[in-house]
Amino acid sequence: MKKEKPKVVEKDTDQIYEELINLMQSTQCMTITASKVEMYKNIADQFAELKNFQESEAYAEKCRQLAQETEKELKKLAYEKAQIIMDKARSVSEYKAAAEEFKKASGYNNADTLAAQCEDLSAKIENKSIKKSLIQKISIIAGILILILISILPFSRYYAANTLLFLRAYPAAAKIYDKLGDYKASETKWKKSQYMIGQNLYKEEDYKGAAKAFSSAEDYKDSEEKEVFMIKRILQKEEPGDTVMIGGYNWIILNKSEDKALLIKKVALEKRAYNINAASITWENSTLRQFLNNDFLLQTFTESERNNILQSNNENSKSAYGTDGGNNTLDSVFLLSAMEANEYQNLLKGFKNSSWLRSPGYSQNSAAFMTEKGTVMDYGYMVTSEEFTVHPVLWFNIK
Repeated sequence: MKKEKPKVVEKDTDQIYEELINLMQSTQCMTITASKVEMYKNIADQFAELKNFQESEAYAEKCRQLAQETEKELKKLAYEKAQIIMDKARSVSEYKAAAEEFKKASGYNNADTLAAQCEDLSAKIENKSIKKSLIQKISIIAGILILILISILPFSRYYAANTLLFLRAYPAAAKIYDKLGDYKASETKWKKSQYMIGQNLYKEEDYKGAAKAFSSAEDYKDSEEKEVFMIKRILQKEEPGDTVMIGGYNWIILNKSEDKALLIKKVALEKRAYNINAASITWENSTLRQFLNNDFLLQTFTESERNNILQSNNENSKSAYGTDGGNNTLDSVFLLSAMEANEYQNLLKGFKNSSWLRSPGYSQNSAAFMTEKGTVMDYGYMVTSEEFTVHPVLWFNIK
């Protein structure tokens, strides 16, 4: 006996109409996606097929509007996502990803313009990368050829260095020029190589490395000014207790404000007297002050560095024993007072020897000093003693 086929019950127009209304309402709860747009369009078409049945035409139009609004919202989301990717983009792939998202938002705001910009930036980075890679390969090949061709003759080494300089292989060129000494223009070209090393390190934000390179370049172009600029960048970034190289010496940062930093030389100068004779003396008239603000200042720092050493109006108070500290002084380079040494004691530990302070001691022919552990000895010692080292101090402009 044959089985009867199930009868297909066709839905009447009322049922289809109600189901479409329910489907439209449930679609409104969906997450904003491309599928939601297609759903609205499909429902609109089905309402249209009902022709003038009840409010089917109105519902069809409403679904079309909802589809347009959803599509616009979808483009807005794609646009916002693209903006985030573009803001963070640094590589070729990241800019390409941003461009693809902007294309999804085509027609929304300036999405098409930004998509083109991202593609342009991607192409530029890619070309730059290819160029950089090519330069690196040329440098390697040139280096190999130079190693093969180079001989013990200065002539060959000099022209090998010139080739490396032309290829922007500045560190390799600098090494050869350095060994050639005063051969032809080697010294000048060594300075040029150091200058270019400094420029590249500055771009990489390696300010300490850049400062060292510009210092090595000495008087080449504006090397001195560039070195000071790097020093300021370092001081803006570093904190008390950190060190910075100025005048060929390391200095410890003791204090810092927005526009200046207080520095003390990390390694002391040689032992020397506070004053050459045992007469009653104050910091103002001491031979040590004269030395620091003249010979030491002029022989240690470049003109550009000196132009950024700020004059300090130093207060010279009486000692704990009532000894007169003399007049206040205007110094470029000075010593810490007993009070200042106590203030910065935590940063002054670990020195190898006891060193002078500018404050007077128990008598007018004595001066206070600081031990290697940073302890202040305000009783002091005779000013003619040559058993104490010197840690110069200065304020440096960081604006």
